Amino acid sequence: MSLAATPLNLAALGCIASGSCASGIGLSASLLTMPALIRPDVPQDALVQQWHGLYRRGAAIMPVVAGTTTLGYWTVAYYRYCSFPSAEWRGFAAAGALVLAIVPFTFATMMPTIRALEATMGGSAVGETKKTMSRGTAEALLRKWTRLNVWRCLIPLVGTACGVWNMLA
Repeated sequence: MSLAATPLNLAALGCIASGSCASGIGLSASLLTMPALIRPDVPQDALVQQWHGLYRRGAAIMPVVAGTTTLGYWTVAYYRYCSFPSAEWRGFAAAGALVLAIVPFTFATMMPTIRALEATMGGSAVGETKKTMSRGTAEALLRKWTRLNVWRCLIPLVGTACGVWNMLA
């Protein structure tokens, strides 16, 4: 693919930047924020509450970022497919699919941990009570969420690598 500053190349670069930023934000939550939070001097209630705030912000923002990035990659792939007879579109299509793959990954691997942590926050339904757990259990669940979040963030980073590879190939 030519690296000329065409609208299609600029769109591809925007998707690459968006995917890498999404990965970086998630990785910073796991590699910087969570280790600073999971400390013996942080009370257990504050520990889970802080995670909950972090999780809710991410859950509100990241699906929009992932959806927009995926749509952008697939749009670039479509225009590359329509404009050129080569296989240059496949890398962008794969990058979009990898960014979108964080959704099934989240539901398949992370939701049990998320639900267990959210249960300690108390339910919003009438009569739903707050569940209690030991500090050890809370820390173990937070560490598990942190590890899984690192893996989840690597998926769009691989998509970014696909996009960069396709730009340079």
